[in-house]
Amino acid sequence: MPSRIDHVMIVTPDLEATRREFDSLGFTVTPRARHPKFGTANHLCVLQNEYIELLGLDPDAEPGAQPYAEVAAAIAAGGGVPMVALASDDAHAFAASLRAAGIPTDDPLTWSRDADTPDGRVTANFTTFLFHADVLPGFLFFCCQQHTRQAVWCAPWMQHANGATGLRGLRREWPQAPSDLTERYRRLVGVPGVTVAGDETRVDLRGADVMFRTVPGVERTVLRLTRRAGSPGPAGGSIVPLASLAHAALEWCDE
Repeated sequence: MPSRIDHVMIVTPDLEATRREFDSLGFTVTPRARHPKFGTANHLCVLQNEYIELLGLDPDAEPGAQPYAEVAAAIAAGGGVPMVALASDDAHAFAASLRAAGIPTDDPLTWSRDADTPDGRVTANFTTFLFHADVLPGFLFFCCQQHTRQAVWCAPWMQHANGATGLRGLRREWPQAPSDLTERYRRLVGVPGVTVAGDETRVDLRGADVMFRTVPGVERTVLRLTRRAGSPGPAGGSIVPLASLAHAALEWCDE
């Protein structure tokens, strides 16, 4: 049942400001796409096996379109990383296996959006479902089955001036972890997939770890990104604050 990370969702109160910031940091940022059902819009930073989604409210949303409550809450808090998507080749089977492990989920939903790619406009198709809120502390997890990978993983989009190649993992820093943090995540990845060392808990998601660290007075998520050796920018291990987001930062990890 353990799955890898498909993408992470950075939610911002000012999508254009965050797009400009990621562009200035050397990322290739995709054109804006819209989610009419949810009243949101996004840009992507596409890596080799994952992507970073920059998500905000769509100023041209249709009346009645509603974002997820977690998205609205993250916007109200100044922006952060509230949601993490896990990959699957069969969303329906994945949902069934999660429920069998005691992790309740919504029913899978198949939907689509238009995407302007380097080869022209295409329709991107997904099957997604949410894990129930508060089942796994720290993030709202959801499944994302990509039916049209070619609409996302386009070669020109995967080349970044800063040398970014992949997602090493996420580190959630918070003042106090729930007492049952380890027990809850073992439902997802099994006993060997969760290790604890001091104030840090590590969850192995098949290549990209999710870490939880107790840091007094801090509430943020750090995206740990790999990059080609010799790439320009801050030294490996450097934390890069994000000016357009109150609760997110980047950390570079040299390959």
